[in-house]
Order: sequence, then C-alpha cells, then structure tokens
Amino acid sequence: MLQGADAILLSELDQIAWLLNVRGADIEYNPFVISYLLVTLDDVLWFVRKDAYEDPDSETAASFQELEADGVSIQDYDDILFTLASLRVEMEGVDKICIDPSSLSIALRDAIDDGDLLPEVLEVGSPVPMWKAVKNPVEIDGMREAHVEDGLVMEQFLYWVSRNVGSVNEWDAACYLGSLRAAVPGYRGDSFQTISAYGPSAALPHYITPATGSALLEPHGLYLSDSGGQYLFGTTDITRTVPLGPCTPLEREDYTLALKGHIDFAMAVFLHGTACCQIDILAREPLWRYKRNFGHATGHGVGFFLGVHEGPQDVRQNFNPAPLVPGVIISDEPGLYREGMHGIRHENLLLVRPVGDNEFGSFLGFETLTLCHFDTSCLELSLMTADEIAWLNAYNAHVYDVLSPRLPADVAAWLFEKTRPV
Repeated sequence: MLQGADAILLSELDQIAWLLNVRGADIEYNPFVISYLLVTLDDVLWFVRKDAYEDPDSETAASFQELEADGVSIQDYDDILFTLASLRVEMEGVDKICIDPSSLSIALRDAIDDGDLLPEVLEVGSPVPMWKAVKNPVEIDGMREAHVEDGLVMEQFLYWVSRNVGSVNEWDAACYLGSLRAAVPGYRGDSFQTISAYGPSAALPHYITPATGSALLEPHGLYLSDSGGQYLFGTTDITRTVPLGPCTPLEREDYTLALKGHIDFAMAVFLHGTACCQIDILAREPLWRYKRNFGHATGHGVGFFLGVHEGPQDVRQNFNPAPLVPGVIISDEPGLYREGMHGIRHENLLLVRPVGDNEFGSFLGFETLTLCHFDTSCLELSLMTADEIAWLNAYNAHVYDVLSPRLPADVAAWLFEKTRPV
C-alpha cells in the first residue's frame, strides 16, 4: 500500500470507475457512478447510492453482483462519514490511511478532522491518475476502433454540411452530428456538449450553441465543430474548422498558422519522461512568430470510456511534472480567435509511443488516432514548410484509405477530392 499505509480513500469518480472497471450514467457526458471507494489491504468498500442496485433488472444491479462476487463490499453512499469516523475500531489493522487532499469534499474533510477514531492520516496525491493515464493494449485497440467509427461519422457530417450551407444553422448541424453518432453500435452518449459555431460565434472557444436563434451557416467564412462521443470501446474528442465558401486573406492566414501549430506538435520527438509543458511551445511557435496566440491549453489527457478531460497530463505553459510515457493519450488543439470575426481550432487525439532508443536515451513520438481530413482549400501554402505539407498529405491520404471503403459512394467520392495532395 502507498507509503506504508493500510488503506486509501478515493473520491474522484473517474478514478473509482477505472479502478473497479465500472461505468454509470450519474453525470452528464461522463460514464461515472457517484460514489466513494475505500481500499484496505483486506477489503474493498464501495459507497454508492443503492437505488439502482435494488432494481434486479437493471444493468447496474448486474454489475454490482459481479463486483460483490469479486470481493467488493457495496455500502450505502451516506455511510462513508460514519465509516471514516469509526475506522480504527471498525476495521482491525488499519492504522494509516491515505487521502488526496485535492479531491476531498468539505464533508469528508470535516469527518477526517473530527474523527477521533480515525487512523493516522497521510495526505498524498492519489497514484490512480497516472495508472489510468497509461492505456493498456486492449484500451488502445478500443480507442483506435472508436476513432474509426467516429471518423466515419465526421466525414458524413462534413459532407452533409457542405451540401446544406445556407439552409441550416449551428443548432441544426449539432443535432445532425449527434444523430449520426447515436447510430453507431456501442454509442453511450456525447463526451461533452457539442460546440457548433459559425463565424463570430467560433471566436468564443467554449461557445454554447443556442437551440433557438443560432447563426445560419452562410456560404462564406469558417465553421467550427468541436464534439466527441462516448463508446463502450473508447472516447473521442475532435475539432474541425472548415471553410463554407470564400475566405478572407486574414481567415486563410489564421487557419494556416493554427494548422501549422497542430502539425508541428503532432510531429514532435522527445525524450521518455518529458513533461507536456516542455513541448507546449511546439504548437505555439508558428503563431508567436506572427505575434498571435491562443489563451487555452494546447491539449489534455483523454480517458478510455471515461472523462474526455483527464489528468495528470495536460499540455499548457503552466508547470506540471506529469511525464509523457507510452500509452498516454492527449489532445492536440491549438487555435486562434478574433473577437467578432472568427475562431479556428484544429484538434486530433494522439497516442504516445516509442520511436527508438540510442546512446542518448529513449525517444517517444505520437501516433494520431483521430481520422478525419483537414480541409486544404483555404490554406496559404507559402506559410507552410515542406515537412508540414508532407505530414498533411500523408495524414489526409491515410484518412481516405481507412475510411473510404466504409463510406457511402457519394461521400467517398467527395472525400477523395478533399484529400488530394496539395
């Protein structure tokens, strides 16, 4: 047990879901079960709301029964405070308990501070986030499958958008994309609320698309779609910005610079154990060179049928020592936003993988999981390097090769044109 402790208390829902290998639907967009988990050297106590458990026909009840068969003791959610307060006498041999102070609720903190019968408390960070971040081979295969299915959805969606410019609005587009994902076997909901934003709306990185009064998709300028799905076999998160017609020189330049940042980050090679903050500059340098920037993180960790945002890795300038190691999945999503004008973001998910060892160390790079073409029609190619153009052409060709056999003929023909080399 951690640091010689006899028990650990977990209150982060994604950590509990991963450690028990359970999923639920208590939190919108997140497959979590509202609960606490107490793990000792001899026992596993899961404190959960039992209403679903008491319904013998529910999926949750079946999961609970399997967990109980594996030795998990299912307790009532509200009993956690009493159990903590009397832990020293209730559970023999528990003399030290680990808690992560960053995730404690006020109620749990009060119970710990007031618990005269509590064992010695060690306040340390939970080890589960790092374990969870490193995906095993089954999870990696599932994430690859999820991105094939999601790529088929995205290409059909972007084709539909291209054929309906001028007659649908942002909300219509978001609903249509949701309907395509919902038809995928294994779909369990969106991984977050879809951002469907045209023109000035996209200048807000976390724009909330209104159900009424949303902007019409007009045959000019840029449209941004940021969305994702929760599938039994993985979680996706993708942003595509596409031209709906003629674009201004500034739109074309901003589009190209943001894509350069995305590509430069995706092509990175770095030493095993490098922190995300040490390579964040790769996505920003093409924009900084033209005195432009974006105010959000370059990327974040992504769970396996878990939270679409997960730690401990995040790609931003703030110092975070969490290392990049094989099996970690992060997003790559630089952007550029001009208030009242337009917003651009290009996002794929990347898998950290080994690329070679030598006398200088073990080196890592990225495998791009996301499968959906980047539109090249509004690029300013004079701003791009030969390596960036080669990466883009190879990526778009790969997307076509993988997805076209499973796409409707008209969509495949359209994608063939969209993925021609530049």
